[in-house]
Amino acid sequence: MYRALIDRWLQRRYRLPDYFFDLTQSIQQKKMGRVMELAKSSKVELMTHPIIPTESDYLMGDQFRAMLDRLNTASYALV
Repeated sequence: MYRALIDRWLQRRYRLPDYFFDLTQSIQQKKMGRVMELAKSSKVELMTHPIIPTESDYLMGDQFRAMLDRLNTASYALV
């Protein structure tokens, strides 16, 4: 019940994504396909740490670029 109250309070004051994923976890567990499918119909936030070589390589790679090209994307500044 407490979490539901906090969630409602946050939703009234801020724009929140529908889903939030960690990039390293999504890569390791091979869930990027699922993340991208959800992003087609929902607001998805992908947490990244580009200082981590695995994440940086993935973010700069052709596979990720191809996925982004199929989605409607926006920057954090638009929030």
